Amino acid sequence: MNTPSKAGKAAGRAAALPAAHPSAALDELRNTLLMLDHDELFTTTLAVAEGAELQHASVIKLVREYLPDFEAFGLVRFEIRPRPAGQHGGGDTEFALLNEQQTTLLFTFMRNSDVVRALKVRLVREFFRMRQALVEHQQRLTPDWQQARREVAQEFRHVAEMLVDVRADAGKPTEAYHFINEARLIRYAMTGDGSQPLDRDHMTPRDLRVLGAVERLDMRLIARGTPYAERKTACRALALSQQHLIGH
Repeated sequence: MNTPSKAGKAAGRAAALPAAHPSAALDELRNTLLMLDHDELFTTTLAVAEGAELQHASVIKLVREYLPDFEAFGLVRFEIRPRPAGQHGGGDTEFALLNEQQTTLLFTFMRNSDVVRALKVRLVREFFRMRQALVEHQQRLTPDWQQARREVAQEFRHVAEMLVDVRADAGKPTEAYHFINEARLIRYAMTGDGSQPLDRDHMTPRDLRVLGAVERLDMRLIARGTPYAERKTACRALALSQQHLIGH
């Protein structure tokens, strides 16, 4: 069986945890049970012990005792947390970093109290939520997403310009609320709810393409003089048909 000191040497080759992350959702990692390193999610025996209301020594003992089982799911990294400044007595604390599979295994070795079950649920939820945030962040780094994002921004400018031109031709001024109403129409088309903001930065490239198609349709209908209510219905129908085709 590997000893913690050997695992500690392996951990020394790893990067520090965690760096600031561009995604707002991932920035929340500092306030959760999870840590991020090289786009991999981990929890720690310290976090598990605190969440399960157990002594850390008993939790890390399980990891050491069954280390070969844990390392069937990847290297277990042991790191040192220095004793807090000003604290008298005690020493530095060694803890283990565990990936999602290792964390699941750890819970199989723990007694299933109400507190432990609640922690399991919370960790499952956090791992899922942060994996989704990672996927969204990685998508935003791709040329495909960046191109789609630029295109929908340009399309909405075209919608606004067409609205101004059509109203000007009719001798009507365009006020700020006209643009707000148009944005609500597009939000409704995409989500069925025009009151909530449409977060383009967290859309997938496919959803951005659907949004672009909705904006282009709205622009064409404005040019034809189609009433607002009819445009709203037509744009919603288009979004639903496109989302069905891409598997929503």
